[in-house]
Amino acid sequence: MGEYVTDDRVWIVKAHHPGLIPKNLQLISDKVLCCVRNPLDIIMSLACFSNTMNHSVKPDFEVDEIYPDYWDWFIRYQTECMRRWFEIIIDHTDK
Repeated sequence: MGEYVTDDRVWIVKAHHPGLIPKNLQLISDKVLCCVRNPLDIIMSLACFSNTMNHSVKPDFEVDEIYPDYWDWFIRYQTECMRRWFEIIIDHTDK
């Protein structure tokens, strides 16, 4: 309830900025509070989700052991995505 309310009725809106989600509501704000999980936790969580399409299920195998080349690529790719994400967050705020 309230997930897509972005007008003056709410003080806090959750977003996945800078992720552009089609048909997502635009939001203009005066202040931004950026709360970020541990990157190591995020990468492992995304790897599990990508392989199971479920937020609470872990694959029956260790991705890094069975597919080391994929795991190496995945870590490097996600690290670059995070670097760009932080750059955008910093560039989109007033200094």
